[in-house]
Amino acid sequence: MSVLLVGSAVALDPAPSRVDAPLDTSSRSDAAGAGADVTRIDECTRITEPGVYVLTTDVEDDQSTRLSETCIRIAADDVVLEGDGHLVDGRGISDTRGVTATGANVTVRNLTVSDWDRGLYYRNVSGGTISGVNATANGFGIDLDRSADVALEDNDVSGNMIGVDLDGSNTGVELDGNRVDGNYLADVNGNETDGNETA
Repeated sequence: MSVLLVGSAVALDPAPSRVDAPLDTSSRSDAAGAGADVTRIDECTRITEPGVYVLTTDVEDDQSTRLSETCIRIAADDVVLEGDGHLVDGRGISDTRGVTATGANVTVRNLTVSDWDRGLYYRNVSGGTISGVNATANGFGIDLDRSADVALEDNDVSGNMIGVDLDGSNTGVELDGNRVDGNYLADVNGNETDGNETA
């Protein structure tokens, strides 16, 4: 699955733009809290403030994501990333990530991640939800590493090397209503008895 990165890299993490028009967030998680700012995203970026962030278009990696880099990095607590059905598309480069989240109370939903080493990567996340995510053609579709009390609901994870990876001291992870099949090495990898539940 490893691919050698060829070519030059450019800087990442432009500042996301604020949304002027109101967004219907009535169905969103309480992760961002009532009255949270809504921010529009249309390219790879770094999220450093709580709030609701909405992807407004498909984002295709233009080779700016270097080895060991992430396209959308969530580095704040109380964040909702609403994909609105859009795609974050990589180039199959090893040790890259479509979306990386750290922090507490992080929700990612209604998003497609494809052609990354790790499509969606939760690292040291405490509390949150991953729902309506379509992860395909990645090394790891959804990868949880040392995260706790995260719910995976109604995701479609197929055609990856490993579908859902829980092999990283995760506890209290709940899998409910997911379609996880057709992954090449394992559909769900990890110790399901380590405080994790599947349904």
